[in-house]
Amino acid sequence: MNTDFEQAMQAALQASRADDTAATLVHLQRAAALNPASPAPYFVLAAHHAQARDNDLAEAAFLECLQRAPGLAIARFQLGLLQLTTGRPAVAQVSWGPLLRGDDADALTLFAQGLVAMQAGDATLARERLLKGISLNLDNAPLNVDMQGVLDRLDRAVPPPAARAGSGAEDHFLIGAYRQG
Repeated sequence: MNTDFEQAMQAALQASRADDTAATLVHLQRAAALNPASPAPYFVLAAHHAQARDNDLAEAAFLECLQRAPGLAIARFQLGLLQLTTGRPAVAQVSWGPLLRGDDADALTLFAQGLVAMQAGDATLARERLLKGISLNLDNAPLNVDMQGVLDRLDRAVPPPAARAGSGAEDHFLIGAYRQG
């Protein structure tokens, strides 16, 4: 284990928690120089930039992370989510490609599938995938909170079938959202 690398990463995380951007960047650059093959500095850098809403730098850092670790599912999911939320659903689907073909028992696969279904207007499938993903995701509580927020917005736009019974609501959630607006 590279203790200098670990110390640089810990210092970067502490600086990030303290909202010290300059120190965060210095420590992440040091960590990347100490272990160029590690995806960790780039993942933390991507998260830091995403939190600061610097989407271009966040996307670039996620891509650097995935060059070093193509199988790092959380980085792939977050990259696609960033692309989706910045109005590029087709690009998000490309980034999510391996996740979309993943295991039905994997929360990130289910989340990606649910978000794609939502973009396609299939509220029923989106709801089912997101709910199942939340039930399986035991490792990342903040992500569950985010996905529950997506579900809540979806439920406001298109109430679940039991709540719509007899209401005449359309199955396509975008039409339902338009009518509610």
